[in-house]
Amino acid sequence: MTENRYRVVLSGGVRQGKSLDEVKQRMAAMFKASPPQMDRLLQHERSIIKKDVDLETAKKYARALESAGALCRIEPQEAPAFEAPARQPTPAKEDRLAEKAERPEPRVVVIPLLKKPEDRFAPVAIGKIMGAPNGLKLKTAGPAGSEGVAPYGRIFALAAYTETESSGGKHSLLVFIESVKRPVVCSIDQIVFEDFPVKVFPNSLASFRGFLYFLCHKNPSLVLEETTFDFLSGSPLQKLDQTQAMKLCTGLGQLIESGDIASQT
Repeated sequence: MTENRYRVVLSGGVRQGKSLDEVKQRMAAMFKASPPQMDRLLQHERSIIKKDVDLETAKKYARALESAGALCRIEPQEAPAFEAPARQPTPAKEDRLAEKAERPEPRVVVIPLLKKPEDRFAPVAIGKIMGAPNGLKLKTAGPAGSEGVAPYGRIFALAAYTETESSGGKHSLLVFIESVKRPVVCSIDQIVFEDFPVKVFPNSLASFRGFLYFLCHKNPSLVLEETTFDFLSGSPLQKLDQTQAMKLCTGLGQLIESGDIASQT
């Protein structure tokens, strides 16, 4: 029996509550393309993003597009396309976009800061993040700090924010490791970017953005908190006080613990 095939089509426009500029930036990061390219796709009433795939793959692409804020739908492959050739990308450009869509994309979750903080999700302070052959070498803070390696495949989720209660606004990274309840937290200034194949800039935030892209490439199933994903698209990091940071740790930790994270991405 022949398996049914499907295509994923942009419907034109963006989801309620999302701005066009925001969606363009997110899609540009997703497809490794430019915002003007995404603008042209979003202005069409139907732009085919992926075609001739099984239903599960089509759903994967649709979820990613919806997470970015774009309106889309899944159609049977045999349904008439009714495409307007003059307004569609040329085949060569469409092929390039499809190729870019094949690249690893992080899963994105929204964590409302509503949960009562729980100490069991309190992060462990890390003094330095260095490179290891197959993962991150983590050195706990303090003169007697111990070292351990988190393989890339076991890095489950990431979230980043700016601490409002620190002088100068310290930027911090939360790393949730598979099967470990408490995340680790590290100032991005303590990440040894030179240990990784990323471009190092005088501005640590720019280097950090490249570092996050690198981690997403190393682990295609990585989960990113939504505002951290927005940071990859050029937005500033969210600003949190100590209580809000603990709510973020608790909300993401509870979601991971519940096993429902797949339904949220």
